[in-house]
Amino acid sequence: MIWIIGGNSDARILTSLIKEPYLLTTATKDGEKFYWNQGGFEKKMNYIQMVKFIEDEKINLCVDASHPFAKVVSKQAEKACQKCSINYVRFEREREIIEGKNIINVFSYDEASNYLKTFKGTAFFTTGSNRVLDFEKVRGENRFIYRILITSTSVKKLEEIGVSIKDMVGILGPVSKDLNKAFLQNYKADILVTKNSGLSGGFYEKIEACKEIGIKILVINDLNENEKLSIEDFYKEKILPLIK
Repeated sequence: MIWIIGGNSDARILTSLIKEPYLLTTATKDGEKFYWNQGGFEKKMNYIQMVKFIEDEKINLCVDASHPFAKVVSKQAEKACQKCSINYVRFEREREIIEGKNIINVFSYDEASNYLKTFKGTAFFTTGSNRVLDFEKVRGENRFIYRILITSTSVKKLEEIGVSIKDMVGILGPVSKDLNKAFLQNYKADILVTKNSGLSGGFYEKIEACKEIGIKILVINDLNENEKLSIEDFYKEKILPLIK
């Protein structure tokens, strides 16, 4: 049995390629809904629970296709696979650091928050709902608008933090360049704050939108060694040899 750790569109593509029996797990109920027709189900696990899951389900290969920023999940899964003596392979999206006019690169959320302490104006965030509290702590008199996944869970999380409904934008990405431009222009954003989520995460469309409008973009980078493989090549080169 193959265990696929989901988290984004990459895992959806993998399920169409893998012909062997698999179990696809996600960390949230919203994630389960995202993969409903791929058989995904919610099962948020710590290291001990992962070990038990591997043993109970007789897993012999783990394919980690979680979000590039889901570092804790990946580390625990890799450790659990080592404990159970099974193969673990991690898909890393094609990503690179983009340099250019109005592009500010930082390499942690702390760096991003420190930059925003000196910022004045309207910031539009496409970093998800998990770090909103950190950003709200440095908002001051600025306006921070958060584009989030259009789910009740995400909205509730922001409401509990104290974010006004007028400062939330709900949509399922990735988003086109033109739609990014429309959002930024509609809210009169002075800067876009985003994660470097790679080619399939809609990152480059955000870059192009900001370039055309002429506003700054604050990019949070968190890059591992990148093998520069597409999801299809990853399947052929990294997964197939382990299941043949």
